[in-house]
Amino acid sequence: MRNLRYLFFPAILLVLASMAGAETISGKVVSIADGDTITVLLDETQIKVRFHGIDCPESKQDFGTAAKNFTAEQCFEQVVTVVVTDTDRYGRKVGLVILDDGRVLNHELVAAGLAHWYRDYAPHDDTLKTLEAEAKAAKRGVWSRPDVVLPQDFRQGKGKKGTAPYNPPETRAPVDMTHPTGDSQEVSGTVYITKSGTKYHRKGCRFLKNSSSAIALEKAKSAYQPCGVCNP
Repeated sequence: MRNLRYLFFPAILLVLASMAGAETISGKVVSIADGDTITVLLDETQIKVRFHGIDCPESKQDFGTAAKNFTAEQCFEQVVTVVVTDTDRYGRKVGLVILDDGRVLNHELVAAGLAHWYRDYAPHDDTLKTLEAEAKAAKRGVWSRPDVVLPQDFRQGKGKKGTAPYNPPETRAPVDMTHPTGDSQEVSGTVYITKSGTKYHRKGCRFLKNSSSAIALEKAKSAYQPCGVCNP
């Protein structure tokens, strides 16, 4: 049932938004501030967008860097559609960010355990409620830790500082980006990475982009984190 919701919800959302005269933005993502804030280029104008209904860990919290990198992997330099729901006090557009394949990035972050359902701003969102419950039950992302601190509490000085569970891109060790050919790509010791990604993937992973390169598993482990979807 969840797959059907993912398939049809974005299309229905866009139709309803159009009928209601809601504002939509379609443009290339040119900057990632953090897991739930991006900048979209629209007609040479940069528009800051805050994701509706979710709250990602702050940069100094555990999984803060992971959330930012996840968002970058999904949408950086890609065209997205934003269904605007509000404008916040900082002048940022608030909305649902729909990827080119129809997935809602707000939902993907919560499903991966890299964002919390922001009840204060989306109290009746059953989709976010369900996705957070599933991520919590599976102990994904932030829910893998026993001492979860909500980002809003962290911003108010509650809870201890933490660090994201893997190195930022600038501290990675050099890796061999050569793309092997033939049957060598099929061996179990081969995984795949992308140019701007931070994780290694198994062949066929839904998060693996077309512009991927094969790399030996042992080398990948020294510089990347395993994708939680294809490396459970």
